[in-house]
Amino acid sequence: MNRLIHGVGGDAAGLVHADQRVCRASGSLGLSRMEGTQAVPMIRKPLADIVQDDLEGLIRDGWFEDEQLDFKASIPHKDGENRDPWRNPPTPDGRRIKEYGRDQLLATVVAFANSYGGDLLIGVREIAASQPGRAEALDPLPDCYDCARRISQAANECIEPPLAALQVRAVATGADGAGVVILRTPHSRGAPHRLRTVKDCYHRVRHETLSMTMRQIQDLTLSVSRGLDLLEKRIAQSRDAFSRWAQTGVAYPDRSRLCFRVTAIPVTDDVYLEQVHNVPAIRPGYRAVQLQLSPDGRQFGLPFPLMPGQWRPVIRGTQGEAQAGTRRMRTAVYCDGAVSYEYVAEFVEPAQGDVAARPFALYPGWHFATVVNAVETLERVRQAAAVPSVEYALEIELVMSRNVPVLRMGGDLFDPAGELPVGANLYPRYVVGSADTWRDTYRLMWRDFWNSIGIEAASDDPIVG
Repeated sequence: MNRLIHGVGGDAAGLVHADQRVCRASGSLGLSRMEGTQAVPMIRKPLADIVQDDLEGLIRDGWFEDEQLDFKASIPHKDGENRDPWRNPPTPDGRRIKEYGRDQLLATVVAFANSYGGDLLIGVREIAASQPGRAEALDPLPDCYDCARRISQAANECIEPPLAALQVRAVATGADGAGVVILRTPHSRGAPHRLRTVKDCYHRVRHETLSMTMRQIQDLTLSVSRGLDLLEKRIAQSRDAFSRWAQTGVAYPDRSRLCFRVTAIPVTDDVYLEQVHNVPAIRPGYRAVQLQLSPDGRQFGLPFPLMPGQWRPVIRGTQGEAQAGTRRMRTAVYCDGAVSYEYVAEFVEPAQGDVAARPFALYPGWHFATVVNAVETLERVRQAAAVPSVEYALEIELVMSRNVPVLRMGGDLFDPAGELPVGANLYPRYVVGSADTWRDTYRLMWRDFWNSIGIEAASDDPIVG
């Protein structure tokens, strides 16, 4: 860690049912489906923020099952079995999730992943004979935390390809540890998925989980492939636009150029906003970031490189720019959910022997503050678009006109930690999921950055504040 850090200072510088079409927007839970639009995740709140009152709101408002919501009163068991193996185990320590119940639950998860995404709630009883099922009461599962753990483990073992974005959470509703287990599945860009134990693919048709035919599997495969091709095309367009913008202006022979870009694009076409210009709530952020590095606990203030202003409308988007001397910043957000941050700086090469000149170097705090602001902006965009579970692909690129020293954390101008090579330095593509996964994502980005200049940072655990 001592190769990265210099001192401890900052850097240098509502529901619409498919039959009824009745909108329910009350309470803290949100919309499921609007007529004439594509389905979006059922419960708008982040999974980590859902509490007992939110679950009781499902009952008060009489929510129905649909393409993106499914209720189970308990772990399913076969007809004729007179004992629920989870609620009524043969011994106090004998709670089990049998193969039949496991496969029934995971089939619904697979169906959500292959369709629109959705939430499976275990511990919610439906009104008898209601079609589709309508929430009647909470029916808490005993030892809900252990139940959630076991289901999560079963999903990792039984779904292929694996669903990395699946979230499983237990919400306790009593002091005895009983509660509701929620499985949140986003629409998957890796579809089609299948349940390995029965070798079957599933999809969601209205409120039912159904096996897919071979033709449906082929159609889904082609659709996903086209979607990935479109994502690649959009990212390539962003990369080309950045390159053209970075090269504008006069290139002086005595100057070196440092550029970096953070581009975030949703992996599906579920994100769309009618208006983004003059909407402060989704304008790209530019806050200074507080960073704590565990395990030693050192703290750093990471300033944003240049505050954007001069906001103006662009085609289906809004864009802000700023310039200070030979430094330029451009940020934008678009109606399709894309977010971009771009920065260019030119430095005058110091004269031979001029030790007092400010060196041409990358301040890592500027880079990390930009990444954090991009992630927080895309979160505001997908919340505004009512698609909180949509994943984003995030690409980071640093382009240098020559080898560039990278300063240590703390900003010592004359003691770099390493050097980035000339040319385009393109990092591995990152997937940005829900907020409770950001810490792992930031950790991966941090390590990749320092590894790119030959620094081992496997023990670092950056905590963003």
